[in-house]
Amino acid sequence: MKKIYITGMGAISSLGIGANEMFHGLLEGKTGVKAFPEWKQYKGLNCFLGAPAPDFDTTIIPRGSRRTMSRMSEMAVIATKEACKQAGYEIQPHVHTPRIALILGSTTG
Repeated sequence: MKKIYITGMGAISSLGIGANEMFHGLLEGKTGVKAFPEWKQYKGLNCFLGAPAPDFDTTIIPRGSRRTMSRMSEMAVIATKEACKQAGYEIQPHVHTPRIALILGSTTG
């Protein structure tokens, strides 16, 4: 069996920005889910609940990259930067090594 090491985590969630905020919210039993009664205007939509992420600062992403990104891509980059910082890894462009892996999960996209 191979060993797996998790050295850094990052998150933007309905509980806040950053993995620590998300985990603290979960441990405190908080939820980021809220009702959106204004969604009733959309025909065929049966669920009026959502868990929106708070606003976040996208200026840490270079403008040239950011201008063509979706909101989900921006979240992924910001969470990745947090994970790398936690791991003590300085992001370098065009790194090719089998020793670095990124696992990303999303509920939007």
